[in-house]
Amino acid sequence: MGYGHLKLRRPTVAVETEDGMIQIPVRGLDLGDITFLATEHRATLQALFAAFLGQAGGAGSMGDLIDKAATDAPALVATAIALAIDEPDDIGWVMALPFGVQAAFLEKIGSLTMAGDTAPKKVVEIVMGIAGVTSLGISTGGSGDGGSK
Repeated sequence: MGYGHLKLRRPTVAVETEDGMIQIPVRGLDLGDITFLATEHRATLQALFAAFLGQAGGAGSMGDLIDKAATDAPALVATAIALAIDEPDDIGWVMALPFGVQAAFLEKIGSLTMAGDTAPKKVVEIVMGIAGVTSLGISTGGSGDGGSK
């Protein structure tokens, strides 16, 4: 019978619009989304990981990486949110959302992406590999930092 007929429960994030408060469903990022982000935003991710890994004593926390992405890579963050709300063409709209709303989306996306037995460190390692970043924060090749899905 399969599982294709089942609808997964999706949490929502409240967004205030001119028409009132709406609830936007959000999901975790899948491998296709992560590969797309790592390919399209390779240079940005390489810079983020280099800064993340260059912190005193090695890598910082996952929260540190998300905070750095939110402040230094708004297009990357907006693209991730647009993918997670299944509206990949609405990056401009997502970028116009208040920071607090974007942060609420990122919190939910992070917890949904990390759902299951996969440790956050493993997800970071996968993204680093796709983005061409070694554990020392040195590029292993590739370029590109823009585009759309």
